[in-house]
Amino acid sequence: MAALTCDICGGRLKMGKGKIAICESCGMEHSVERVREKIQEVKGTVHVDNAHLIENFLSMAQDAYSTENYAEAERYCNKVLENDPSHAEASFLKGKAVGWQSTINNFRFKESAICFANAMNFIGDNSGEMLIEMSDQFRAFATSLCNLRTERFSKWTDQEESDGFCSDIREMKAAIDYFTRQSNIKLDKNVIFSNFSFSVYTTLGIAVSNKILLEYYSDRSRSAYNTFVEKTKYCVRILEETIVLCDDDDASDANLFELIVTMLQRVLDNNSSDYIGNRWGAYTEQPRLSSSEKSDIESKIRKCKTKKL
Repeated sequence: MAALTCDICGGRLKMGKGKIAICESCGMEHSVERVREKIQEVKGTVHVDNAHLIENFLSMAQDAYSTENYAEAERYCNKVLENDPSHAEASFLKGKAVGWQSTINNFRFKESAICFANAMNFIGDNSGEMLIEMSDQFRAFATSLCNLRTERFSKWTDQEESDGFCSDIREMKAAIDYFTRQSNIKLDKNVIFSNFSFSVYTTLGIAVSNKILLEYYSDRSRSAYNTFVEKTKYCVRILEETIVLCDDDDASDANLFELIVTMLQRVLDNNSSDYIGNRWGAYTEQPRLSSSEKSDIESKIRKCKTKKL
């Protein structure tokens, strides 16, 4: 029986514990059910002219991709790679199809990076045009994700959305770094993430930061101030992760640092004291920010003014 191959990169599968198969190339795990399916596929394969078969599968994958049927495109790319694991065009097309299937709950940026790295390793000397399109694809994936994340964060400015946003940013960076390690090609992160960075800046700087400030102004209670401070922290976390995302985009970083300073300064400017009465009729002054909280914010502002996190 022919060797079983990975659904992601086409590498050879090795059986692990519990009958789970692990790809020797990318480490992707395949469930027991998927291994059984692949065995049946191999057993049922009728050996025909592989070149003609590959051409047909690739054509169907391209047709599916052109109509935005990305799951079908991925399926036919897998069929190409089962017959020719080093098929550069199929690996590249699969990477694109996988990327456009990403969702908030199933972020597949790294899978795309694996496919793209394989494509670059397979294609040899004629890699220039593919590399340009690959960079454009990474940029499109990042921009699409940012549009989705900023829209959600604008609606629900809470810790869950902030955590998810930051996690996706770190995963994007890790995927690009993985591609670099596997292909020995360094992509320009400043180009890939330029739209992403600008969208984060405009959304958090205009829409979200002004919205949460106005929400506080409509109430001005101690509780409203605490909510304002928390939401500001969620914004700052995303801005900090975005700064780390790019290599050395000084202009973009300067804007993001400046925005962090502005948002934190608003927290300080709106810090006031409440006077809490006791049963004897006396009042005690209680600042809304503790001395340590105020000191931490002032320290972060100083660091941001020197463009350091």
